[in-house]
Order: sequence, then structure tokens, then C-alpha cells
Amino acid sequence: MNGKDAVYKIAGTMGHQVTLTPHSSEYPIAAYVITPCTPGFPTCIDNTFATDTTPATITFTQNTDYFIVVDGINAGLSGAYTLTISLN
Repeated sequence: MNGKDAVYKIAGTMGHQVTLTPHSSEYPIAAYVITPCTPGFPTCIDNTFATDTTPATITFTQNTDYFIVVDGINAGLSGAYTLTISLN
């Protein structure tokens, strides 16, 4: 992804799931979940990305903090968006 990021921290509980649904009428965006493992090297969970047309469901694999990243797909584009996070 090339756009500016917004990052949200969430406390995950092992076995719980969240569904991410990002939306912007101004520019294409995606959302994904990462967890820090080695300092400075975050890991994307399942390499799963949510987009306007394709929500993504992530299962937490451990009791730890996770980071939800909302990212513009195209460099230089930004604007308003919504991110719906559903706990399953």
C-alpha cells in the first residue's frame, strides 16, 4: 500500500474474531491487522486485507495487542473513510 496510514490498537483475545470493513467514497482503501513480534518487524496476520468490496475476518491467535491499519491503496490520495469493526 502506498497511501497514508491510520493505526488503531485493539486488545485481542485468543480465539476471538473480528471482521473489518473499510469504506471511502473518495479513494480506494484497505485495512489489515498486524501484531508486533520481533522489534521493528510487524507481521501481517494471514496476509488478509479488507477492502470496500471485500470485508476480512481475522482470528486472534494469542492474547496480545493487535494493530488495525487503514491504508490508502494509491499514493497521494487521502480523505474521509469509515471503518466498521465487528466482534464475532
